[in-house]
Parts: sequence; C-alpha cells; structure tokens
Amino acid sequence: MISPLSLFKKKRGSWIVDSLPFYLVFAIVVWMLFLLFAFIVNSSASGKHAIPPGLEEFLLEQRFFSSSCFGTRDAFTDGQLPLIGQELFNPLQLTRCYQASGKGFPAYRLTLTAGDGEKTVLTLGYDETRGASRGRSSPVRVLAGDSVTDGTLRIEVQHVEG
Repeated sequence: MISPLSLFKKKRGSWIVDSLPFYLVFAIVVWMLFLLFAFIVNSSASGKHAIPPGLEEFLLEQRFFSSSCFGTRDAFTDGQLPLIGQELFNPLQLTRCYQASGKGFPAYRLTLTAGDGEKTVLTLGYDETRGASRGRSSPVRVLAGDSVTDGTLRIEVQHVEG
C-alpha cells in the first residue's frame, strides 16, 4: 500500500513543497482567492451605502424652513406646515442663511405666494436667463403681522457650472 505522504515526495527524497514551481502555483492560487473575496465583498456592500437621488438638495432646501432663515415658531403654528415670517422673506435674510456660491453649490430662486401677493428672492449665482434644472412647491403657512394665511413656497434649483 502507498502512503499518502509518499505522493508528495520526489524520487530523491525531497518534498515537493520545497520546489519553486510549487510556491509559484501556491502564490497564484492565493492571489486569485483574494481577488474573488474582494469582488464578493465589494459587490455585496456597494448597494448599502448609496445616497438616494435628490437627498442633498432636499436637505439644503430644509434650511429655508428653519428658524435661522425664513421659518418662525409661535402660537399660530400647528406643527404640520412650516410657518414662514413674511417680514423675514427678503434677500438680506436669504444671504444670511445661505452663503454658498460658486462652482459645485446650487443656486436657488424662492417664490413665496400668499393671498394675492407674490415675492421672489434669489441666491447669489442664480441666472434667470438659464432657468431652473428642477423646482418644487411646498405648502406653507405665512405669518404677516398678526394673521396667518396659507401659501406656497416654490423652490427652484439651478446647478452652477462655473
């Protein structure tokens, strides 16, 4: 009977694992297994960290509803719709709450419609001749003096190229 260890012996009594071709084949097999493992890990993990489209713009737009920009909080708000102070809706306040301009930052055109009036403010870098890449209207409540009326805030986004 042939012993299993005798299969790995050369004729002169040295082990096959002592030869250079064995180490080359072993290194190639280990490298291919490593690449296979890396491919499997990458393909299974890449979909878990995808940012939903439009999320960044949505989060940037939410700053306009905050109390540091146009939003206000008082007894008139019911917590369902954002409450915007009409006296706060001006270019100076917009410049205070959104100071980003230049390449890579979106420019905005905001139009507040309440009752019979409409007021528009623009961020730096917004080019009215180009038009917006996308826009969205949100229902809001508008505080003008002591009265609250229903209105809409249209936010138009323009991606600045240069």
